Amino acid sequence: MIKVSVLYPKGDNTHFDIDYYCNTHMPLVQKYLGSACKSVAAEEGVDPDQPYHAMGHMYFEDVEEFQQAFGPNACLL
Repeated sequence: MIKVSVLYPKGDNTHFDIDYYCNTHMPLVQKYLGSACKSVAAEEGVDPDQPYHAMGHMYFEDVEEFQQAFGPNACLL
């Protein structure tokens, strides 16, 4: 099993909508990646001084499954 993580950095005038991310974006990611994506998870930061708003995680059986699923959909995600 592998985990692919995406980090969303904080910056001046940045905003991150965790509800949209969890309820809309992540289900779309799962739809496009299909059965190769075994599960997804999201973590939201609680410390206002940390450098990231959130992290998203996608789980795959192996690198090859990730590459086959993600490659054709990279521009959509």
